[in-house]
Amino acid sequence: MSHHDTPLILIVDDNPDDRERYVRLLRKVAAPTTYRLIEAEGAQKMFALLAQQMPDCVLLDYSLPGLNGLDILRQLAPKYSFLPVIMMTGQGNESVAVQSLKEGAQNYLVKSEVTSDSLHQHIDAAMKQRALERERSELMQRLVESNTELERFAYVASHDLQEPIRMINNFSKILHADYHDILDTQGREYLTMLSDSGERMRDVVNDLLDYSRISNESVKLHAFDGNMVLRGTLENLKTLIDEQRAVITAEPLPELYGCPIQIMRLLQNLITNGIKYQPVGQIPSISITVEQLPEHCCIHVRDNGLGIEARFLQQIFEPFRRLHTWDTIKGSGMGLAICKKIAVSNGGALEVTSTVGAGSVFTITLPKAIAMREAA
Repeated sequence: MSHHDTPLILIVDDNPDDRERYVRLLRKVAAPTTYRLIEAEGAQKMFALLAQQMPDCVLLDYSLPGLNGLDILRQLAPKYSFLPVIMMTGQGNESVAVQSLKEGAQNYLVKSEVTSDSLHQHIDAAMKQRALERERSELMQRLVESNTELERFAYVASHDLQEPIRMINNFSKILHADYHDILDTQGREYLTMLSDSGERMRDVVNDLLDYSRISNESVKLHAFDGNMVLRGTLENLKTLIDEQRAVITAEPLPELYGCPIQIMRLLQNLITNGIKYQPVGQIPSISITVEQLPEHCCIHVRDNGLGIEARFLQQIFEPFRRLHTWDTIKGSGMGLAICKKIAVSNGGALEVTSTVGAGSVFTITLPKAIAMREAA
């Protein structure tokens, strides 16, 4: 094993006898494992050593003069979040052990109970755990960066596509108005297909733009009247509700926490889907009920529509995922993806249960305003 690959262990203890004991124990570890060891008698020397080189693990005495082990852990966490720390104490104390783990220590050991093998095993486990946490954190960071880039690309692409699509649709209308009577049957059929495709492309681009805007919008989350949002939603959908003779029932909504405009859109999309995805000739029936939890509110939007097969229940929240052809039921395939993103960006969640032929229940979980105020 090269010098670079040999783990560096920082021993922090004001008792030189204890430090010497750790050194002896770690030097007795069976080959091929070896350790490089550095020592500090207190917090000041420890932070000075950390500024010079980063150890692979720290054995930290709980009872240090000045700052105790917990105080040091609190200072380590912001700057050295992935540094494995094992808290060492002269006597077992369950409350200190629990607090040490809460503050970021990988383990809590009683000095008199450790042996050469057990100390080596705990150090090895702590380093592996921190390595996995670092890899997971780096992966999540890369995913966030990748998603941000994709959203930025989607925003730019959809924004730039709006003008050429608008030109296609405008000239399709001009062609239809000026040359409809001149074209033969096949020509008029082609023109209709062109117009329909242009409108479909417009809807897809607009929804893609809206989807990318959700996380880019500078929205302020705050307490709002759930009933006011519900009334606004039903007012916006009044024409559609009247045309389809839909029956809507709703329980009063409590005060919620989030962005009211986005939540209104979320409700609007779910109610619209409940009206749209119906068997031919059936009158849509949608009920909105409320379930109160200690810190959250669950809003259940139940419809009597077509229902969704179990194997598609998660896929429907993916962008551009459609279960019906555009000719059968028009839509971009972005509606539920937008709903899911709104729910998550407002600190909540969106789930669905469904029975084919009997309808679906979409459940929006949102923070309650009173819980957010208490947390603050």
